[in-house]
Amino acid sequence: MRQPRDRRSRALHIHANTVRYRLARWHELTGWDVHTWDGLSASMVGLNLFAQDSRST
Repeated sequence: MRQPRDRRSRALHIHANTVRYRLARWHELTGWDVHTWDGLSASMVGLNLFAQDSRST
């Protein structure tokens, strides 16, 4: 997940500072740092569970 910020922002079609802000905000809200293996895996599991729950209701 250490790819350059501009590469991520181009892939998402958003400004590089937006990527930085959103990742920092995610860390602030969840306590999970997506720049670590534990934080990234916890984020992925959490997002998948949220998506499954959203589809079932």
